[in-house]
Amino acid sequence: MLANVAYNLLMLAVLGAAVFHLSRNRTFLWFKALGVALAATALVVAAVMGVGLERTSFASMRLMCFGVFVHAPLYAAAGCVLLWQASRVGAVIAAVLAVLLAAIGVDAFFVEPHWLEVTHYEIRSNKIDRPLRIAVLADIQTDDVGEYERDVLRRAMAEKPDLIVFPGDYLQMPSVAAWQAQRDLLRQAILDAKLDAPLGMFAVAGNVDYRDWPQVFEGTRVVAIDETRSVDLDVGDGRTVRITGLSERDSFERSGADDRSAPAGVLHLCVGHRPDFALGSPQADVLIAGHTHGGQVQLPIVGPLLTLARVPRSWAAGLNEIRPGQHLFVSRGIGMERGEAPRLRFLCRPELAILDVVPE
Repeated sequence: MLANVAYNLLMLAVLGAAVFHLSRNRTFLWFKALGVALAATALVVAAVMGVGLERTSFASMRLMCFGVFVHAPLYAAAGCVLLWQASRVGAVIAAVLAVLLAAIGVDAFFVEPHWLEVTHYEIRSNKIDRPLRIAVLADIQTDDVGEYERDVLRRAMAEKPDLIVFPGDYLQMPSVAAWQAQRDLLRQAILDAKLDAPLGMFAVAGNVDYRDWPQVFEGTRVVAIDETRSVDLDVGDGRTVRITGLSERDSFERSGADDRSAPAGVLHLCVGHRPDFALGSPQADVLIAGHTHGGQVQLPIVGPLLTLARVPRSWAAGLNEIRPGQHLFVSRGIGMERGEAPRLRFLCRPELAILDVVPE
């Protein structure tokens, strides 16, 4: 991308100037002052170039990552060398900073994005008399279907789910032609994995999906729900479970699920892409969503930095009882943001989630 090249060339020049000045003034005070100036320049240039050249804040974030995980470690490493004679303490601090930033960058860009975690959650309900296992495959969101995605599907089957749900965002592609090619690959991966579940498989639309997204599941046993509707599933012994799939539009609305209910004593599952529908008054026992990716980047104490949803940050990943007897599960997702965004995860591994609803 033009912005990547332009940004890194400019930052290399700025970095060179900072290292030159530090070589003339080898003190820890100068190291800090030049570091602050370098950081400010990196952030301002990233913001201007990202929005100016690619018209999106995601591009600015991507460029900022070059500044933080490439240019900052290089500056810190140079500082370690230049300060060694004048300030051993300063040199050690610079070395630790260089190693720490480089290590975080390696983890965030090369380790965590494909370090899948199979997570298990338990929900108790008095509306069932036998366990119900639900596999949640949220936000596959890839632009290159490969072994990682195929492995996720195989591992989902290995969990022996009774029901599989896909809360949207399957392929994030720059063009229809590219989408069609990856659509066929994802569909074949689903078929090759022999993906199936006794109570069925249901998918809803996400916000990055093309209008023809149901084509991904043609020829498979997955039921694509494009407009909001409910389906009753026979679980035996004369009992049913109701699953409601929300349209993308309804999942974005507080009241998107408010008019959907189930008969008394029937377990009601509601699946939507964005968790905002949980802010209304949905008449369901278990709400399932994706979209947030758990923030993709989480920090200790702070939590997710960016969720792109209106729900509280504490709801952006994992299982929460948001009202008495009503649980919301938001998946961290399998894939990650594509397009102009930085392709990273930090302290937020991708997730294949298993929800076990058990008798109370």
